[in-house]
This record gives sequence, C-alpha cells and structure tokens, in this order.
Amino acid sequence: MVGNVEFVKSWIAQKRNLDVTFDEPTRGLEGNYARAQGVTALMVAAGMGRLEIVKLLVEGGANLYLESHWPGGEHLRNAFDYAVERAVRESGSPEVVEYLWAKSDKVRFLARIDEHITASCPRTCNDKSGGDARSNLALFLIGVAPDRQRGKGISDAACYSQQPVELLAFLEKHAVKFPKNTLHCAVYYPTVKGMRSPEERMAIVAFFLDHGADLEDPGTGFTPLMGAAFGHDIEMVKLLLARGANINARNSAGVTAIGQAANICISGVGTNDAEPRQKPQLAVIEHLAQSGADVKQYATASGRSQLGILTSCCSRQPHSGTQRRICEVFGL
Repeated sequence: MVGNVEFVKSWIAQKRNLDVTFDEPTRGLEGNYARAQGVTALMVAAGMGRLEIVKLLVEGGANLYLESHWPGGEHLRNAFDYAVERAVRESGSPEVVEYLWAKSDKVRFLARIDEHITASCPRTCNDKSGGDARSNLALFLIGVAPDRQRGKGISDAACYSQQPVELLAFLEKHAVKFPKNTLHCAVYYPTVKGMRSPEERMAIVAFFLDHGADLEDPGTGFTPLMGAAFGHDIEMVKLLLARGANINARNSAGVTAIGQAANICISGVGTNDAEPRQKPQLAVIEHLAQSGADVKQYATASGRSQLGILTSCCSRQPHSGTQRRICEVFGL
C-alpha cells in the first residue's frame, strides 16, 4: 500500500505466498474498502497505482484473477477492477490498467468492463484528458471491450453524463466505433427519464441512430420502441417510428409495442385521479394504432392471454372515459 518496493522484493525472494488475503475488514485497515474481503497484495498495489510493485507481484506469480467481495459475496472485484477504479477516481494515467490487461488472457477482465466505461467516460471523454488510448482511460477501455459491452458502456455514459452531447462529440472526433445496442438507456430507462429533459434524451438517441444504432435491438426483452411504448413516451415513440422502427416486432413472449403500451392498468382512488395519468397511455396506443400496429393479433384467446393485465383492467368498473377508449381499441 505504501509503495515499499524493497519489502515486496524481499517477500518474493523468500518465496512467500503472493496471494495471501487480508480478511479483517472490521479492523478498519482497508480504509474506504472496509467492506471488501479477500484483498490480496496485488489488488492493493493496483488500487494504489503502484506500477513497479504490480509488476513485481505479477512477474513473481501473483494470481491476476482472484476477486475480493463484500461479506455477502457480492461486489466482486479483481486487481484490474481496483486499478480502473483508482484511475477513474483520480483521473489518472491508465498505465497500471494497461499493464494488467497486457498480462491477462483478455477474457476474464471483461466481466465489468461496461461498468468501467460508464464510470470513466464522463470524467475522461474530453480533450483535457488526452485523445489516445495510451493516456485516456475511457478510450483504452472502449478500445478493448467487445461490441456488446462497449455499446452498453458508451450508452450509459452518455445517459448519465452532465454533458452528453459533448461526450459523444469527443468520441466521434476520436473515431470510436459505436456498436448497435446503444438506444435502450436514453429511450426508456426510468432513472434517465427523471434526470434528462426529453430534448436531451432525443438528441442522444438521434446521435446513436445516426451512428448505426439498431432500432430492433432486443435488449433484455424490449426493442427500443417497446420500451418507449411501455413508458407511454409519445414523443420518443414518434421519433423511433419516423426513423423506421418495426411497429409490429414481437418480443420473446410475442407482445408488440402496442401491447406493451396497453398492458398496464393505471388506477387511482377514483376515475378523476386516474384519468390524467391514463391520457399519455391512450395517446401512445392511438398513435401506434393509427401508424399500423396490428391490434387484431390480440383478438384471439391466445392473443388476449398475452395482455392479462389489460383484460383484468377492462373488466373492472367504473371506467374513466380514457380507460374505456383504451379498452375499445382492443375490442374489450
């Protein structure tokens, strides 16, 4: 931790265990990492940016892939993770990160690389931090990450950055390849909708679409259009449709965007409480129906079974006028 190179050399010369773990977090000896357990010397050196000691330990045979964790077994971190976290925290050089990556199998350090891109880019995706992977942590991580993780990392970085447009312009300037799975965060993530204006979100989405984003990317069960419809975001729905989104694409359960929009029962103490919140839902449903959404697929018993919540909602009484119109679209 303190950078005592001679001590480390002596330890290695004595052929002592380089992977011995420190497991007494309640003593407070780990500082900010007091909840971590199983911390090795390599993790500590990486987390402190001690490049010479990191090299000594790795060359001496320390295990690069051991992971520390919180008492419940969660929040796994290896030496690479500790090195990245330090570089992000201090906006420092990625030299320890680069060294560990070069010594790795290029596979086992990938587990959390999308999270590292998300954390590093808002702080280092700017000209002040340098414009090449040798000096810029985010550019280095983006350069080694597989497409899927790179896309998620860049997307989330833009969504949570204080200056998303500037961040994306920096990446474009430095010829970063934008993967196809970049739309989901800005289109429908609730946290992002709460912190970003609609105009900012649509600017992010438009940028990614202009750089090859896939309108039909399934994400974790939603295409972007399905996510926007589910969130009753009429302006985002219009944007995606205008850019060519498939209005009748189905997810693995067979549900389309209009089904996602409808299958939420918005209620309140009385119809007067619920109706204002039902109007955005109706606006999305009607726009999708007018734009060619196939409502007939929900006319059969099997189709209705996919919209169980809507069916239940439409059987309740009394209805607001808005709820009644939603049900009528589906023949309920």
